[in-house]
Amino acid sequence: MQIKISKTLEAIIARAAFNTTKAGLDHSLKDFLTLELLREEGSLAYQLLSSRLKDWELYQIRLRIEREMLAGQQSTTQSPEEFYRAFTEELRACSGAARSVSTAHALRAIVGDRTTATSRILEMYGVTGTVVDEDLKKFAVGDDFRTEIQVHMLDFNEENKPEEKTSWQHRAARDLRHGERCGHFRRPPALSELRFHP
Repeated sequence: MQIKISKTLEAIIARAAFNTTKAGLDHSLKDFLTLELLREEGSLAYQLLSSRLKDWELYQIRLRIEREMLAGQQSTTQSPEEFYRAFTEELRACSGAARSVSTAHALRAIVGDRTTATSRILEMYGVTGTVVDEDLKKFAVGDDFRTEIQVHMLDFNEENKPEEKTSWQHRAARDLRHGERCGHFRRPPALSELRFHP
């Protein structure tokens, strides 16, 4: 049975490969992938980080990674497409007993690689590979990875419905029809009803 990659991770990797190829980047590709993970607020990796860090810290991490990417340039021999394809296969191989690979697995692999700027920067904030591993186990229920979404029950009873608000055009048209029916005023005749005298 082949291990599936989540749709979110698949889209992020595709976007990262496209953007790095377009920009002509051949270095810090894992760090670039981390930046894409941090931009995707609905991803499990972002949720893991945001459960430990504040929003301003996440923003600061993005800025530090970008600055490190500009400063240190370790070029790879592979094109970005080949690199991300190999990285995807690496994620499938090291996912363990999980049935699907999520963005959190990608984050764990990037943080575990000590050559990346992401690993060094996140370590300054207390986020290491073991921390990500522990959080990954907390978020995992069986092998299905779920996001924590707050569900609010909505009450659709008639008494709880807000008053229907209509635009002024709808109200004016309604009032015109009502006035016409009651005989308060007449609708102006159509052009075909008018008789012109020469």
